[in-house]
Amino acid sequence: MLRLYPNAVDLRDFLILNRRIYRIRHQFQPNPTTEPEIMLENLPQMQRRALIALATALGLALLWWVVFAPTNSTVHYHRIQKNLDEIRTDISRLEKENAELRAEIDKIQKDPVMLEEVARKQFGLIRKNEMIYQFDSKDKKN
Repeated sequence: MLRLYPNAVDLRDFLILNRRIYRIRHQFQPNPTTEPEIMLENLPQMQRRALIALATALGLALLWWVVFAPTNSTVHYHRIQKNLDEIRTDISRLEKENAELRAEIDKIQKDPVMLEEVARKQFGLIRKNEMIYQFDSKDKKN
């Protein structure tokens, strides 16, 4: 009789041996109906520790990436939000300043006394038959 497996005595022993090998090889494969905790319990302690360490490292790497990534991170988001707040503050300040300048323009256009005052102070204009006297300041003593 030709034996393919010299350690197996007969066909029955061969089938038993194959069944044992199959059980050993497939002992740690997850059953689709089991929950992850049960699958983790089936692993040997060394593999369980390695798996937990790997999951922790990946979790920490993901957390680091979410917080400190160059773009689309929380730090980047807060930096942009701060910049946006500063820009909005500048916009509101400039809008207020524009409103004040528009009010001043309207006042100058409608009030001739104000127009004369601006012409005299800013542009140095004078009326006919007026003379401007300039005096040396007291600070300049020679």
